Amino acid sequence: MRGQRSEMREDRRADRERSNNFHFLTSNLYPLFSILYSLFAICYSLFTIPCLYASRSSGVCGTYVASGDDIESIFYNPAGLYNIKTSEIFTSYTTLYPKLTDGSKLSEVYLAAGLPYKGYVPAFGYFLLGGEFYKDETYAFSLSGIYKKIVFGLTAKILRKSIGTDDYSFNSVDETGKAKRGITDHLTGKSKTLFSLDAGILYNISENYKIGLSIKDINQPDMSFENSGDTKKMKSTIGFAMNTTLINLSADFSAQEYSNNILDYVFSFGAERHFDFGEYGATAIRCGMTFGSRELRRFAVGFGHSLKWFGFNYSYIFPLVGIKNSGDIQRISLNMRFGKPPESKKLKELSEKLFTEKSQNEKLLKEVERLENEKDRLKKELESLLASEKEKEEPKAERSPAVEYIPPREISVEKKAPRISTAKSDIDNRKIEFDTSMRYYYQLKDRGISEREKKDILRRIIRKYENTGVDISEAKTELAK
Repeated sequence: MRGQRSEMREDRRADRERSNNFHFLTSNLYPLFSILYSLFAICYSLFTIPCLYASRSSGVCGTYVASGDDIESIFYNPAGLYNIKTSEIFTSYTTLYPKLTDGSKLSEVYLAAGLPYKGYVPAFGYFLLGGEFYKDETYAFSLSGIYKKIVFGLTAKILRKSIGTDDYSFNSVDETGKAKRGITDHLTGKSKTLFSLDAGILYNISENYKIGLSIKDINQPDMSFENSGDTKKMKSTIGFAMNTTLINLSADFSAQEYSNNILDYVFSFGAERHFDFGEYGATAIRCGMTFGSRELRRFAVGFGHSLKWFGFNYSYIFPLVGIKNSGDIQRISLNMRFGKPPESKKLKELSEKLFTEKSQNEKLLKEVERLENEKDRLKKELESLLASEKEKEEPKAERSPAVEYIPPREISVEKKAPRISTAKSDIDNRKIEFDTSMRYYYQLKDRGISEREKKDILRRIIRKYENTGVDISEAKTELAK
């Protein structure tokens, strides 16, 4: 009997322990499931407010719609991919709200790669948001090009959302709201995959000013598990960027419907300053501020260093309002570039201009050399002509004394007549010589001699014939022109 009583006591004690354990589990199951459901809501809300994707862009609070010039543009405005000059790979990892004590371990992972090819830039991107229980994934396939000075970009996305399982998901509540063992939550293990489309444009107003437009989720896919109409609303963002030698400034404004035709709007501003260290790369410092509906307030700072083929970026995001004591967000990303970058359009135009100017200068030098040779030839011809004219004048001067051999008796009658005839003949001869000189001058003028040479020849002609009785008004008139 004693043995039976002791066995009964042991059985009752075991039943009480099992009952206590069951009550312990059921009493804690509902709060735990509530926490998991809250985390799901937080994750989903992170997609309804602007996400800050990578370290460089998040350092300027996501103002990347107009200012984006690298592979990170695939997450903001696919048109910005056109600014990629070499093959580029990008990766980033972030732990969200690290001080949460529920073990959710929320994180973000980014991967992207782009390759310029024949005037276009195709790119691939992958984005993962979630923890051990919830995952939200995006596979992005982008293409960017240019048409009549307007850069365009398109992104086709595959969206996948899933909820996993754990020990607590098999101990849910029944239809009466009581926690029971073996009851699986209706969302446990579910997943959904849909297609979405993004588009964007980018226009350079001038060399230093750009404007961009990005539209996300144009087809507004229904990502709810039970097709309850909880669609992923279309989001439109317009951006402006100003790039100067001192600082780069950018601003974005976005609007998105999130509930009952209520708009969710966000203003973001960012600034970036570069310091060039030559062969040691360039360092950038960044800061940004975000204001928006639903008490969205966010401040960010960051820095990065870029070498020729490698770069890293870091950013620190501090939410001014929202979940308290959850920990600030820090991001780090790495970039790698491959291949030889092509010459920029401006550098190419400058090289072509320099080549054209060099060719023109060479032609001008050859022409100058030809003209110099022509000048020397004409100078020799002129000197030869003047020398021949001088030789013609010298015999006449030598024959003039022959008048002295005339008999004295004839001098009184014929002395003056020959002199008058000789003077008139000399004037006529000099007039002929003057006309010959002017004709030769006009020939040289037609050949293209310089103004200085023209004036020099005319002065010499005028000096030679101005006191000989020849009408030199033609030469003076030509000189006065």
